[in-house]
Amino acid sequence: MKGLELSRAYFEAYGRAMLERDFNDISGELCAGLFGSGSECFGYDSDVSRDHDFDCSFCIFVSDDVDSKRFFDLERGYLKLPREFMGVRRELLVPGGSKRRGVIRFSEFLLDKLGSPTVELTPEQWLLLPSNSLAECVNGELFYDPSGRFTKARAALRDMPDYAVRKRLAGSLALCFQAGQYNYDRCLAHSETGAARLAAFEFVKSYIAAAFLVNRAYAPYYKWCFRALRGLNVLGDTAACLEEILCLPPESSSGKVDDADPCRALIDECCRKMSSVLFETGIVRSKGETDLDVLAREIDRSIEREDVRNLHILFAAS
Repeated sequence: MKGLELSRAYFEAYGRAMLERDFNDISGELCAGLFGSGSECFGYDSDVSRDHDFDCSFCIFVSDDVDSKRFFDLERGYLKLPREFMGVRRELLVPGGSKRRGVIRFSEFLLDKLGSPTVELTPEQWLLLPSNSLAECVNGELFYDPSGRFTKARAALRDMPDYAVRKRLAGSLALCFQAGQYNYDRCLAHSETGAARLAAFEFVKSYIAAAFLVNRAYAPYYKWCFRALRGLNVLGDTAACLEEILCLPPESSSGKVDDADPCRALIDECCRKMSSVLFETGIVRSKGETDLDVLAREIDRSIEREDVRNLHILFAAS
C-alpha cells in the first residue's frame, strides 16, 4: 500500500472521528490530509522509501484563528491516536508539531515552503520561488476540509499567473538554446568532451523545467523529475529521449562537431518537439522555428505586464 493510501486509511479509521467528536467547534478552522515533503505525498514511494520517514501519520493544518489552548488540545488528541496501524508504526511526534506531520499552523507551513504566511504571493515570489516548493504545497490530498478554505488556498497556488509562466518559460528555453543548441557543439569543437556533457546536462535540466511550464505544472524535487515528466499530458513522451541524453557514455561523443553524434541528434529531436508543441498550444506564433532562443524571445515579448517583460529574460530561469 502506498503511503498516501495508508495515511488516508488511518485518518478514516481514527482521525476523522476524533476531529468530529472533539473539535467540531473549530472544524472550519482546520483541515486534515497529507501533502508537503516526501515521496509519499507525490505517490512516488516504493518499498525502498520505507527505510526512512515512513509511517501511517497524517497532517492537521490549523488556521491562525485557533487559539493556543485549542491548538494544544489538537496536539494532545493526535498523540493519543493508536501508535500502530496495519502493521506500520506511527512515529512519536512531540508537542509543537512536526514540519512534515502532525498538527501544524498552515501559515507556518506556507512560510517554510514559500516565505509567505499566506497564498497571496508577490510577483517576485511567483517569478523566483523554486518549482519544487510550490509543488509541495499542492501535492498529496486533503481528507477533511469542512469549510473548503484550505482546498481553495491550494487551488490558488496551483494557478500560477500567466506572466510568471511566460517569464519562467522564456528563461528556461533561452538556457536550453545556450546549452544544447550552442555550447554543446562549441565544447566539442574545443575537444572539451567533459564540458560538452555538462552542456548536455544543462540542456536536459532546462528542458524539463520548460516542459512542466508548458503543462502549467510544478516540477518536483530533481530525483522525481523524470517520473513526473513521464506523466505529463504534453511533452511527457520526451522523457526517454532526455534520459538517453544523460545516459550516453562519454565515448559516444566524437570530440568534434559531427552531424552523426547521437547526443546532437537527440537534442535536435527534443527541440523540434518543443517547437511543435509551443506552436500547437498557441504559446508562440512562429511555425516551424526550432531555434529555442528565437522562441524564448517571442514568449518574453508577449508578457502583458510591462514590469515583468522588461526584466532580463533569465530573471526567473531555474
